[in-house]
Amino acid sequence: MKNDILAGKRLTTDDPTNNIQILLNYAYAKDGRVFLRYGNGEEDIDLCEYVAETAAENYCNHTPDEIMDGACMECDCPFAILYVVAIQAAELRARLKEYEDKTERAVRDFK
Repeated sequence: MKNDILAGKRLTTDDPTNNIQILLNYAYAKDGRVFLRYGNGEEDIDLCEYVAETAAENYCNHTPDEIMDGACMECDCPFAILYVVAIQAAELRARLKEYEDKTERAVRDFK
């Protein structure tokens, strides 16, 4: 990974092909929502759906819509922490992706 960074290779991808790429792109934003890549072990899943399903087994019974409306922001359970960290990761990934896209275009236009 260090060599990829030093070589200027992209860190963001919409189609990860190895574990490092999956880790760096695990949480991503799409259509105003956050998704977890292979979140249920098989496919990408909406973060609010994942938290609602998983938390119901252990802590609380919020619907995905309640979570989207901020229900987890008032909670201190482990799923609230996951919720906040996943949102942060998706936001940072989106900003990095935008930067990488602009940099690639600038390099291509310069050549």
